[in-house]
Parts: sequence; structure tokens; C-alpha cells
Amino acid sequence: MEKHDSVQEIVAKFFSEARDINPYASAATMRALDQVIRNTLSGDLVAAAAVWRHRYQEASAEIPAPSRDNPFPDHHLLQKAKQLKALADHLSQLASQVAALEAPSQDRVYNRIRDNTALLDTLIEVDRALAAIARRIEASSLATSPMDTNALELGLSELESLLRQRRQILAGTP
Repeated sequence: MEKHDSVQEIVAKFFSEARDINPYASAATMRALDQVIRNTLSGDLVAAAAVWRHRYQEASAEIPAPSRDNPFPDHHLLQKAKQLKALADHLSQLASQVAALEAPSQDRVYNRIRDNTALLDTLIEVDRALAAIARRIEASSLATSPMDTNALELGLSELESLLRQRRQILAGTP
């Protein structure tokens, strides 16, 4: 609850159903919760990237060293290693994007113009959905075989879609 809120707004926030689990949630605590969720999300993506990077290293180890009889490695093995490396790199890139996601500013002037609490509630819900997808990606990374990437690619497309949605939510705010 911000200092500039009127008594009626503070009472309404205190008794609202959205604050039932934490009636004292303020913009600062909501920003902190948003950051915690995004850090967890980024950590899950880093863990999934580590799994795929390990699989890439295993696939690279299967590629034999060039010899006089066979100077070029098997094309299938190279493609497999490249695909695994691309997935690991993509997951690492998404993890860094998530860690660098922006949050609305704490400028008191704009807090009077926009509904900061509703915006932060919306961002927290989007971040929770992102975290659920990241957990699914991590679980599917541990469960699937190295070449079964369909579940991972589906999760990555959902994750990128939600990241675009989150950026659009913040794009409309000052």
C-alpha cells in the first residue's frame, strides 16, 4: 500500500479477495515477488540448458576423430550434435532474457496515472505461467531421450509466446 493511496483505497486493498492470502501486499512486495518468480524461472531454464548441454557433450564425444581412412565425420552424428547445441544455446538465451525482463518503474507520478497494482498482479500471473512452463521444460528435459525434442520445442514456443505477451503488457505503460 503506497503512501499516496487514500484511506478508502487502503481499506479496499486490505479487504479485497485478491489480497486474501497477503492483505499487506504493497507494490514493493509485489515487485519483489515478481523478481523471485522470474529468478526461479531463469534457474529452471538454466538447469534445462545444462541437461541439453551435457547431452551435446555426450553426442560430441561419439564423433570419431578424423583419420586418413575417414577424414570427414558421419553427417548424422554432426547434425545430432548441432541440434543439441542449438537447443542448449536457445535455452540459455531464454534464461538470460527472463533474468533481464523489465518491471514497471516505481515513479510516483505514473503511479497516479496507471493502475500499478493491477499491472503488477497481471505481471505476476504471467510470470507464474512462465514458471510453470519452465518447470515442464525442465521435467521433460530430464525425462526425454536426447533426440526426442518435440515436447521441448512445444514448451519453448509457449514460453516465447508468454514472453511476448509480458512485453506487450509493459509496452503500453509509461
